[in-house]
Amino acid sequence: MTLADTALTLPPALEFLDAVLVSFPGSLTAPMTLSIPRPPQVTDASRVLVLRTQEIGGRTRLVLVAVGRILATQIVSDTSLNGIPGAFDGLTLQGRYLFVRANTDVGFSTGTVTGITSAPFAGALVSSSNLSVVALSRQTALHRSRRNRRLHADCARPSARRQRHGDRHAGECGRRHSTQSAVERVGARVVSITPGDGTTNVPLTNPIIVTFSKRSIRPP
Repeated sequence: MTLADTALTLPPALEFLDAVLVSFPGSLTAPMTLSIPRPPQVTDASRVLVLRTQEIGGRTRLVLVAVGRILATQIVSDTSLNGIPGAFDGLTLQGRYLFVRANTDVGFSTGTVTGITSAPFAGALVSSSNLSVVALSRQTALHRSRRNRRLHADCARPSARRQRHGDRHAGECGRRHSTQSAVERVGARVVSITPGDGTTNVPLTNPIIVTFSKRSIRPP
């Protein structure tokens, strides 16, 4: 697939290499390995990322699922990092996968995302302020750890930063760092009310519309 086929616009920090549409019933219990022909300009895979497009919060996100490794004339997906197996989720779901190369150095950090009960929280969106690549927290163990650890790409140089609800951690780019993050409970606030306060002569058939700062989901 070409970039035009994906109908995506990549940020300047990412260079498109190739895209693959993967389709199979259900999901895989172990990640599959995906490969593409190595473009001639790619001689170093240290900045190659494998991303899955996913609709999150009404917009298409680029979710980090693996890194790329050069194997002869191919670039293959790899879920390990610095000898740690299973550092990334890998390709277990059907969908559209992109091989991209960051135009600057890329660092990774591990961290624990906890919910309001201090328990590991799965599915939290982890992002940075300077690269349009996100990660999703998980509850499965990483490298014999019982805590919810997730790797996150950041193109900051010379430092790598990780941010989640205002929590920041900085260190040298290219090295692994651990950081703790928590999901903060923030209640919705009223943004506007129609009809406004003090409005007169409002027909009884007119609806009263209250707009909140975020969507509230009623538990089943």
